[in-house]
Amino acid sequence: MYETLNVYLENGLRILMHKIPRIKTMSCGIWIKQGSKYETDETNGLSHLIEHLIVNTSTSSNSEYKKLIDKITLNGVEYNASTTKETTSFYFT
Repeated sequence: MYETLNVYLENGLRILMHKIPRIKTMSCGIWIKQGSKYETDETNGLSHLIEHLIVNTSTSSNSEYKKLIDKITLNGVEYNASTTKETTSFYFT
């Protein structure tokens, strides 16, 4: 069986850690309860836009963020994001 730890922080953030024996890969994901289901006609598409703004370093004016992403991707880290009806998620492997 897998070792799993489920913790809620004081601010309501849920952290779920899952250890798979003999695997040397680590993944980190963040799921935010914000998707198209929660958008109005005026905010339609906002979750998806924010997802792209965070993941795409070419749209960022923050040079430290760009350096960090460049550094981790040079070391083999892959990252991506997605937006569904219920959540917007970001992950690093």
